[in-house]
Amino acid sequence: MMENTEGRSTIEKIDGALQITIPAKRHPVVLIFIMAWFGGWAFGEFTALNMLIDFFNKKTAGVSMFVVFWLIAWTVAGFFVLKYILWMICGREIIKVSTKSIILSKKTLCFKSEKEYAVSNVKNFRIVPRIEGYTGRRYGGSADMLEKICFDYGMKTVKFGLGLDEAEANYIIEKISQKINPFN
Repeated sequence: MMENTEGRSTIEKIDGALQITIPAKRHPVVLIFIMAWFGGWAFGEFTALNMLIDFFNKKTAGVSMFVVFWLIAWTVAGFFVLKYILWMICGREIIKVSTKSIILSKKTLCFKSEKEYAVSNVKNFRIVPRIEGYTGRRYGGSADMLEKICFDYGMKTVKFGLGLDEAEANYIIEKISQKINPFN
């Protein structure tokens, strides 16, 4: 049974558990810019790699250590940008809630992270407090790229729900609360 929330998320009941799927919020202009940047990145990466290959094939006199360190840093940066591109195209958060645990995962085509939390230690589901005066534009970020739902887990605050509207986040909190506290 699938429930239409008229938001971005999809809520399903699967094998007695509640599964909430939130697709990544897409920003077409940002995605086009980053993909263009990635094209330039690839050119720089292959140019530096060719310099190293020529050096090892004794076609050039030498390669500076700067090129080696630059290539390492460039490759690491490219990895994170590729991960972000994949997130924007096909990423999704999946929240699985049972009476015993909450599993938060983020998935793309080839990347996955997953954490599990015991319901007995979960307290205080709420909307992430808005910082007064914060527009989300600091360091080029966007407010809709922040998590909107959080809960306390021991002495940590766990956040999820990237880019949700506040109304949809409240609806998801209500559904999760009904699942973990059915008698409240």
